[in-house]
Amino acid sequence: MPTSEIKTISNCKKEMEVTVSVTELDKIRKEQTQLVSREAQAPGFRKGKVPAAMVQRMYGDTIERHTLDEAIQFGFEESMKEQQIAPVGTPKVTHMDFDDEKNLKLKFEIEVWPEIELNKYKGLKLEKTLYSIDDADVEEELKRLQYNYAAISAKDGPAGIGDRLTLTLQELDESGMPLVGKKYENITLELGKGFFDAGMEEQLEGIKAGESRKVEMTVDSGPADKPGKTERYNVTAEKVEKIELPELDDEFVKDLDSGVETVEELRKRISENMEHYWAQQSEQKFFNTMAHEMLQNNPFDIPEALVENYLDRIVAEIKQKEQNLDEGKVRNNYRSEAAFNIKWFHFKEKIAEVENITVGEEDLKDYLSKIEDPKQREFLEKNKEYHQRILDDIREKKILDFLVENSKITEKTESIHKGKDLIEA
Repeated sequence: MPTSEIKTISNCKKEMEVTVSVTELDKIRKEQTQLVSREAQAPGFRKGKVPAAMVQRMYGDTIERHTLDEAIQFGFEESMKEQQIAPVGTPKVTHMDFDDEKNLKLKFEIEVWPEIELNKYKGLKLEKTLYSIDDADVEEELKRLQYNYAAISAKDGPAGIGDRLTLTLQELDESGMPLVGKKYENITLELGKGFFDAGMEEQLEGIKAGESRKVEMTVDSGPADKPGKTERYNVTAEKVEKIELPELDDEFVKDLDSGVETVEELRKRISENMEHYWAQQSEQKFFNTMAHEMLQNNPFDIPEALVENYLDRIVAEIKQKEQNLDEGKVRNNYRSEAAFNIKWFHFKEKIAEVENITVGEEDLKDYLSKIEDPKQREFLEKNKEYHQRILDDIREKKILDFLVENSKITEKTESIHKGKDLIEA
């Protein structure tokens, strides 16, 4: 049997030194020679009847190559059993040579499941953001709904506040000459909204379809002693359109076919939906914050093989929708997310192990008993293939509840407008 020694490189990586003796090598070489001999052919000899010396002379390089491959595999597999190591991914041979006695000396770099040492996961100070919704927020949503059903028509006269413009912008240099590669087409804006640039919008008031104007805007505005950069554009109004909003009355609400019939009922529905949505955003933001804090206080490495497998799945999913996929770009964009999600998963598993957080049949029964819809409850009771997924979700919730209960949480309230800025960023 081969001999081996193991060294720890990190919490998820080990180095294993393996020695395959010359006796074991000779045995493997003999086996490989026999395998080659069975298929060997030479003039004057039947298949499999070529003399051993001739086989060695004709196929010696092939036999040695197969012997080395088998010896490496034999040394690795037997040593893994001896060391009781479960590898993640494919091991890497980092060194290979023969000693003076012709024993094969190997070094393997092996990734293993991460060994997590919990340092601090109780008593962490965490902040939870609650989002406030006022009447103005509801009115803004109502106005957005009106815009979805607005009548839009071409306008012959000058553009005013509330009109929509479709523009072509050509950036100019200081002398007024067009800059190559700085032409932007089909830019739309609504005058007065300030979404594009308030200063530029003021300069475009009164423009007509087909008209061009030279405008300026200041970007990266800083302190008074360091004024921002001035950009110059030749702007052509391709279209000027008038936006007419429908009247916000009960008839408009009924036409929406939304299950409500009056403006007040719609206001209430919108308010409830917003409360639900922003409560979810609050929870998601909090648990993301908690996950980052937990991992920062309990750092550990993860095998690169796990990250690559995760990225393989993401690439496969996106390929189903996009044929001309830049796989390298996708892998690069999702690498940080992959590493974070894998670490968070293994961290939670370690918490469950240390704190003995488990689930069982009673948890499943309790979950099913609380389902109000009798058809849905009966469906889940009968289809047991869903039971493990339900138990996994229950276990996940238990782990998160444990972490929340053992954290020091302070709450702050913010406007949903700040929340929108964070989400869009």
